Amino acid sequence: MFEIVQTTSSFFLYQRAEYPRDCHEVLSQCPSSRNDGVYVIKPDGYPEPFEVSCNNSLGDGGWTVIQRREDNSINFNRTWDEYENGFGFLSHEFWLGNEKISYITNQRKYQLRMDITTESGCSFFVTYETFRISDSFSHYKLVSTGEYTGTTGGLLN
Repeated sequence: MFEIVQTTSSFFLYQRAEYPRDCHEVLSQCPSSRNDGVYVIKPDGYPEPFEVSCNNSLGDGGWTVIQRREDNSINFNRTWDEYENGFGFLSHEFWLGNEKISYITNQRKYQLRMDITTESGCSFFVTYETFRISDSFSHYKLVSTGEYTGTTGGLLN
């Protein structure tokens, strides 16, 4: 990927670095990025790079966070368009957006992990073997979740 930059009377050709496609690639391309945080990715086919929240401390790391709810400071009762485009703040509570999630999950095989903490402080998790949603033409239908493991005891069946 190249970018042409013009200064007053000269042109320079710079090679731009390829963006990682997801948080797994963020971690594999830069092992020192072991910290959780906000990183820039560009999934295959998506028109432009965008920021995502990466969880690099859970297990082997490289988890692209698609939703975070902590204290109900963000209203999740939203319109279809808002769920398509995403809302909230990556550093706190947010929904990444169905369109972005679709592009991410259609690049390769992904797992879905949900971590749940109740108001009384009990923690559970469930991991689905595969996770993919369709595109906008199919209304972001959940395509696959595969088998699951975790500590929910079947609560999410």
